[in-house]
Amino acid sequence: MSVVASIDGHQATATVTVVAAANPSGLDRIVANPSSAPLVALVDGMAGSTWRSDTLITFVDEGLLDAFGPACAGAAPCGEVILFGATQEVGYIDHTSQAEAAVTASETDIGAVNVTARLKWSSSEDTVTFRSVRLRTETAWEPLNSPIKVPLTVWIAAAGGTLTGTSTADAECPPDGDLVACVVSKHLDVASELYAAALSGIVFGATVMIGDPTDIAFSLPLALGAGWKCPVEVRSQLDGIVASAGANPMVVFRKSSFNAFYVQGIRKYVGENPWPEEPPGFACPPDDNGVIIMVAWAPNDYATLRHELGHALGLLQPSAGHTIGLNGFDASNIMWSYDSPDVTAPRSQLSLGQAFRLSAHDSAWVNRAGLRAGRTKHCQESFQADGNLQVDVPCPRLGRQLVAPP
Repeated sequence: MSVVASIDGHQATATVTVVAAANPSGLDRIVANPSSAPLVALVDGMAGSTWRSDTLITFVDEGLLDAFGPACAGAAPCGEVILFGATQEVGYIDHTSQAEAAVTASETDIGAVNVTARLKWSSSEDTVTFRSVRLRTETAWEPLNSPIKVPLTVWIAAAGGTLTGTSTADAECPPDGDLVACVVSKHLDVASELYAAALSGIVFGATVMIGDPTDIAFSLPLALGAGWKCPVEVRSQLDGIVASAGANPMVVFRKSSFNAFYVQGIRKYVGENPWPEEPPGFACPPDDNGVIIMVAWAPNDYATLRHELGHALGLLQPSAGHTIGLNGFDASNIMWSYDSPDVTAPRSQLSLGQAFRLSAHDSAWVNRAGLRAGRTKHCQESFQADGNLQVDVPCPRLGRQLVAPP
């Protein structure tokens, strides 16, 4: 069959051949709730005498893994299975999961309760399950949760101008209407579609507010050290936008809030010296004011919002979260620093390693805000010179891709 994929005005066709496979014995398997969409799993375990890390499996409903065997020795990992899907939260099961709930011989299931069985590959056939109800025959089970909904408020504080972007979606915004609001709506739609397609398990519930057109100016030190915060002058200028929209800044700026501001322009200074080029966007690290993203209206760059969302949600390491120059990434990655003509769809994808960190890393914004239903883990943060993680556990490599760049 042929599959046609389109994104932001670009389109490509691929041919997929589906072959009915035999059901061999001796192999472990993975099972999920019935779904019409393919799921993706990354699997760690000892197969024979070889440790396999981040083995990629795609399946619908049920899939075969490998003949993984016991590999728990001291502090060594026993195994892990991570599940990604377009309509669910990223889930995982590993050897650190909670102890299995007691199941009596008369029970056929233990109901839809939030209990997780440890994953310890055995020498026999194991079944790892992500679904609502756990059966007694399953080796390890994790409840399947709905996508994480981020309550994003978008403030439009820009007006006028002309369309300078390259997306075909611009044609749907008539120049004699509310041009800014229409284009911002398209930016939101594309960002939401891309984060869903990247299997991040995150969706955006957006509310749009209209304020007075405003230019934002602020100063930063030459080097941003650990723990740097948004300049105080940013908050005072954004207070004016919020008030002009009829809202109370004291209510809007809270630790759990997530705000994006489309402003007329952004002027950044280093000390008293202006930055050589006005940045198209800027994301402040989350603090007591919550998340603050600023996007300049003038460039009308469709990639800016989705790029700054990545920073705000937790893609901050290495190189402040930028992937330019990192092994395994190209300009199609959302966290690339600029739009490049070298790829068909610039800044339109996330790696599976990035998707996992946005959803399950304990320092990700959704977890600090208490939005994730499933468990979290602390990802390794030791990087080599080329930006690759030195080890594949406890989290997948940052550059682990669904499809490797050419």
